Amino acid sequence: MKVCLYIRVSTTKQELEHQETACRRLCEYKEFEIAKVYSEKISSSKERPEYLQCIKDLRSGLYDGVVVFRLDRLGRTAREMSFTVEELERRGIRVLSVNENFDTTTIMGKAMREIMFILNQMERDNIGEATKQRLQSLKADGVRLGQKPLSAFQVKKVRELAAQGLSCRKIAKNMQLSKTVAYNIVHRKGYYSDTIENAKK
Repeated sequence: MKVCLYIRVSTTKQELEHQETACRRLCEYKEFEIAKVYSEKISSSKERPEYLQCIKDLRSGLYDGVVVFRLDRLGRTAREMSFTVEELERRGIRVLSVNENFDTTTIMGKAMREIMFILNQMERDNIGEATKQRLQSLKADGVRLGQKPLSAFQVKKVRELAAQGLSCRKIAKNMQLSKTVAYNIVHRKGYYSDTIENAKK
């Protein structure tokens, strides 16, 4: 089985050798052929050229698997890591981690993978439902979808016009708003119920 190693440390003071040695020992035990080692000293918050090239080569089918020292090397966040493992698994690429003793082909590895995928799907569903509810709320409040709600300064201006005796219809025409938005701002309804009024221009 031909694999690649991806090794990364966050700072220049840390050493790559320890991680690489551990990964090589695992490959020796599993009788894997190490085709290439991708390594870099860089924070996960920055663009990681070696990581990006590693993933690109894996997607191209150059290797049968990838070995890392820790699973978090495959993503900046748990969600990104889960997405990466899921994608590689779909492509038939074996993923192994020394630190977590993780292997997508073992019973325990498959169980961990399924848990990761379930949690990932739950997160996607929750985000989708929250977004849907938010859009419905904005629409009910008269906010045109695809446009940002009015700024605090604009809200303040609408209420100043209302204080001068202008009707919601005239305010809407003057400010180029929908009548629903103007009404909700003036009467502090829905989204605009607690908008800050004293924002600076």
